[in-house]
Amino acid sequence: MLSLESVHPSEWQSVEVWADPTAADIPYVLILVLDELGQYKLYDPAEGYKLILASHDYQEVRQFLREDEYEPVGQIGVVETAAMVNR
Repeated sequence: MLSLESVHPSEWQSVEVWADPTAADIPYVLILVLDELGQYKLYDPAEGYKLILASHDYQEVRQFLREDEYEPVGQIGVVETAAMVNR
């Protein structure tokens, strides 16, 4: 099974964190990665970084997240991602 851990961060163009603010005490978080091939991949850390959705269309992924009331929390660009990996 493909997971976030099987993809090397150097292949990422950006990473976004989305959270469900309606969740209980701890918000439910999903991670959206744009890879070097221009594909957006949505992962669920609570499910072992299971791949939830993959699409070349950002608006499709955004609509999927908005339908479930997720909101963007933050984004890390490719330069920042590379710096974090090298820490």
